[in-house]
Amino acid sequence: IRVVGNDAGEKLSILAGTLARLDRRAPDYGVGNYNDFNTFYLQAASGTSGGSSGSPVLDIEGHAVALNAGGATSASSSFYLPLDRIVRALRYIKEGEPVPRGTLQTEFEHQSYDELRRLGLEATIEESMRQRFPAETGMLVVRSVLPKGPADQKLRPGDILVAVNDRPVTGFTPLFATVDDAVGRNITLTVCRGPQAYAVDLTVQDLHGITPSSFVEVGGGVVNQLSYQIARGYGQPVAGVYVASSGHMLGSGGVWRGSVIVAINNVPTPTLDAFVDAMQGLPDGCQVPVRHYQISRFHKELVSILHVDRHWYPFKRADRNDRTGIWDYTTYPPPPAVPSYEPCTTTLPKVDPKLAPADKVFHSVCTIDFYIPFLVDGAQNSSHYGPGIVLDAERGLVLCDRDTVHISCGDIFLTFGGSLIVPGQLLLLHPVYNFAIVCYNPALL
Repeated sequence: IRVVGNDAGEKLSILAGTLARLDRRAPDYGVGNYNDFNTFYLQAASGTSGGSSGSPVLDIEGHAVALNAGGATSASSSFYLPLDRIVRALRYIKEGEPVPRGTLQTEFEHQSYDELRRLGLEATIEESMRQRFPAETGMLVVRSVLPKGPADQKLRPGDILVAVNDRPVTGFTPLFATVDDAVGRNITLTVCRGPQAYAVDLTVQDLHGITPSSFVEVGGGVVNQLSYQIARGYGQPVAGVYVASSGHMLGSGGVWRGSVIVAINNVPTPTLDAFVDAMQGLPDGCQVPVRHYQISRFHKELVSILHVDRHWYPFKRADRNDRTGIWDYTTYPPPPAVPSYEPCTTTLPKVDPKLAPADKVFHSVCTIDFYIPFLVDGAQNSSHYGPGIVLDAERGLVLCDRDTVHISCGDIFLTFGGSLIVPGQLLLLHPVYNFAIVCYNPALL
């Protein structure tokens, strides 16, 4: 074969090789990365590198037989995606029609007959499949099933696929030819679970329905519906709002990239629309609880305090337009009126007089949190915190160092007694000495 492409960024390169395998398992690039599955790959030692992705793989007669899709960094192995499903998609695109894609939220893998016998495959079934498909060396086995998917509680890892709609199958192509053509309808899978055979009825789900086609920009961050790819990598249900980029607002609340937002202000957010509805009702500057978890630590939910930001960044949504090939943006209306802070009282702990003079100044100490929306003027981090000393309680003047507040662009919050949070404003950044003065409304305390 020949791989005609732009290997290593060259204008044109032609790499040669010999197909060694036609049934290579799709390479695994690690959890959280894009990984192909439910397909065979072709393999050859052609040594392709960056720049050749998507290049056609030509046979000796000049016919395209695959597309270059990956390779090993420490070897010459290259991996190619077969064209059977690509040709089908191309036909729909040429007709100007959407490409139907179905899914069972189930990953299959190909196992040899020797492995299948260990899983309990009956000798009569093996003999029948060998006679019907003499060139095949194995069958498909269920590798994993996502929770709350079409096959949840119906298929189990280790189930051996025998037939689809009473038609025997041994490979991925006939299986997903049936699945892709049956979106929204039922299909019947015949599987062997140990020595027993079962007929399982499944409803084919629309793959496009669990593939994100919209995202929301809020507070400098980006969120979208949790994708099938990421959910599959961690064995999670395809549900929830995924933080693709934390940005200013979410990052200041500790909701980092890779988090799944469960609820905002005690309002569940199972979908992107629910997230938008919850955010639209929150005024700028308010503080609300947000419940979330890291996708890699789904068993540990966290609750953080989120300072809603609608003044530094716009709140808008982007929807993919398959006809034009670009994103259509929609900007949401301004937030509700900013609520006024009400005066509150907090209790400060007593300090032992033996710790003098700390007992004299302890009640004048507060905590300052400073959140930067843009990394300007040499700023290295978007969030800083440190102590502050109240200089004048009547005027609300607080002294802090410039390591805590070092530029004028940002949001300042002061915490008194470890519980009462009030907004602050910057009054002075001394150009020579390492201190800053911020102020707050003393009527709030």
